[in-house]
Amino acid sequence: MLNTNLPVVFLGDYLDPYSDSSYEGGFYEFLDIIQFAKENPDNVTLLLGDHEIHYIGLSNDCARFDYKHAPIIHKVLKENEQLFTGAFIYNNAIFTHAGVSLTWLNNHNIKEHPVIVANYINRQIKFSDEPSCPSPWGSDYSVKAIGDIGRVRGGSCSVGGPLWCDIDEIYYTSAFKDQINQVFGHSQLKNTGSFIHNDNFWMCDSRAVFIWNGKELKLYD
Repeated sequence: MLNTNLPVVFLGDYLDPYSDSSYEGGFYEFLDIIQFAKENPDNVTLLLGDHEIHYIGLSNDCARFDYKHAPIIHKVLKENEQLFTGAFIYNNAIFTHAGVSLTWLNNHNIKEHPVIVANYINRQIKFSDEPSCPSPWGSDYSVKAIGDIGRVRGGSCSVGGPLWCDIDEIYYTSAFKDQINQVFGHSQLKNTGSFIHNDNFWMCDSRAVFIWNGKELKLYD
């Protein structure tokens, strides 16, 4: 049982399973996560990932967009938009879905300060009245800078933003190295419960539960 007296952070990508046949189970798990957040409003943070933003009108690029279920997905997200955010700072770490690259900050002339960056990301989270109408993959049209897609992921930007950044784009260019740590997911790892650590960042397998103790990430036992 998780200790909900401590902050619990979900790193995003709740939706868009690889198989249509697994949609129903995944969607009901998503509803369970939302209910968990409602029952623990002071301690649970739900971050948005790239597999949510096309359902709230934040990006016209997508991977595995579910046309069939998009209306109900958008409805659920819109009705619970107060539960979702893009960045969260706690205990000497900034939590985002895909990580913040220094290159991305420089591309958009954003000061390399964790609070400034977190506020910038969260201000860009806007829920539209309908889902996006995805354009063909690779067009790289994003409504906001946080939706930038780098070339590694098939986009046209030099690196991805904090909802799309690939591990190869951030490994040597992680932001905030002398200020704060980063914890994120996004890039799927082969082994459940594993993570990649370099300098000040920890990219973890989002299928498992981890504990952040202020200095390092450890698998929850």
